[in-house]
Amino acid sequence: SYQELKYEIALDHSEEIIIDIDDDKIIIEIDKTGVYVKESSCKDKICVNQGKITRGGQIITCLPIKVYIKLEGKGADVYL
Repeated sequence: SYQELKYEIALDHSEEIIIDIDDDKIIIEIDKTGVYVKESSCKDKICVNQGKITRGGQIITCLPIKVYIKLEGKGADVYL
């Protein structure tokens, strides 16, 4: 089943977001310098290995868990 979760978060502080979808889990770390996937229960770990995104327009996608992370603007906000 598809679920739509949307967060808008300013990159003016540090935060950890845990997303649980069905039996899958992804942990996203946010700080003033960018966003990265700290852990994921997906098999391939491409989202984890992608590293930190730091500029507007950059994305991280975890297809198995159906999570899409995009920095908008000048890196000031993150949309999950």
